[in-house]
Amino acid sequence: MDQYLTRYAEPEIAIATQLTGPWDEAVIVPLYEEVAGTLVQSLAEAAQHSGRKVIAIFVVNARDDSSPSVHSANETLLQQFTPGLRRVSSLLSLYVIDRATPGRRFPPKQGVGLARKLGGDLALALHRDGKLHSPYFSTTDGDARVAPDYFELPDQTAIAFHHRYRHEAQGEATVAHELYEISLRYYARGLAFAGSPYAFPTIGSTLTVRLDGYAMVRGFPKLLAAEDFYLLAKLAKLGTVAEAPGMVWLKPRKSDRVPFGTGAATAKIVQQTDEGKEFQLYHPKTFLWLKRWLEAGNRFVKHRDLTQVHCELGGDPDSAGIVAILEKLGAFDQLVTAAKTRPNEKDLSRHLPTAFDAFKTLRFVHEVRDTLLPTVEYRRAMQTSAIAENGMPQWEDGLTASPSQLLERWREL
Repeated sequence: MDQYLTRYAEPEIAIATQLTGPWDEAVIVPLYEEVAGTLVQSLAEAAQHSGRKVIAIFVVNARDDSSPSVHSANETLLQQFTPGLRRVSSLLSLYVIDRATPGRRFPPKQGVGLARKLGGDLALALHRDGKLHSPYFSTTDGDARVAPDYFELPDQTAIAFHHRYRHEAQGEATVAHELYEISLRYYARGLAFAGSPYAFPTIGSTLTVRLDGYAMVRGFPKLLAAEDFYLLAKLAKLGTVAEAPGMVWLKPRKSDRVPFGTGAATAKIVQQTDEGKEFQLYHPKTFLWLKRWLEAGNRFVKHRDLTQVHCELGGDPDSAGIVAILEKLGAFDQLVTAAKTRPNEKDLSRHLPTAFDAFKTLRFVHEVRDTLLPTVEYRRAMQTSAIAENGMPQWEDGLTASPSQLLERWREL
């Protein structure tokens, strides 16, 4: 932790010396053209429910190239929540950092990732100084609300937690929001079926991260988007990413504030719907192939015979295409190299999931989609016999059920 704070942390860690605390929990909230009244109320209720003292670190941010509406909204927000420390309730304190006014704004091409990193770094400094007792910090968004049991974690061994979540869809984009959440759950469940260690949602507004792990992976990447995906991908190589019981309700909206993510995906789905296009999901057989590959890798740990791996992937019309994709990703070369450098079976078994990591898994899924198994209409993807064979959910009325009906069923899984 000291090495990270010395070499890689943001300058805002100096704020830790000004704060006395102590607090039991910390929550990081990046704010960019958002409001946060409902979130503050829910955090106060969660603090009261748990009896724990909480500091919420709000990072109001923008770039010089942000739109006038962003600057206007941030100005209003800073009038409501003035920079510095304030007490919201007997158990909830709020510290507001201004990175939105001229001279304080983020550099070009940096955004929510830097905001979460800035807050996470400050939480780490508070913990080092004995002013934050929890070995974890959480991060969410201004338009979210959290459940009363938000701060109650099932254990203290996981490297990170993802909270259960629901999008509170409303308005003209309701169906688009529902379809987007279906796609998130479909992908995570597909990975779970395949036996991937990366079968968890990567939603920045639902995360709780252990501070020592955060320091080991050098914090959030300073990106406009996907900072949550890359952080969790690294943390999952260090330990378990578990589910926390506390629900987080998300209020999605069409948005172009980041190049991809909930807002951009919702806007794209709305456009597709307006154009009469059906919403698509990855072909279910994609996850069956991922499962076969991961299982072949697990057996390779025992026999260390690449020829046998190729045989195990054969016997299907798509086999040649799958092998070509794995060759393109360098997956077979990784097996050979790992076998040479890790003669110990236990070491090799630990290494393989880190070599075929979350990013390479996503690349595999995309390559299968682009070259072998095109996406299919979402109802058929959720209903097709391939899903039944995979042990994934199947319902007789899946082709007639509404998006909201299908989503509720997937939420129950």
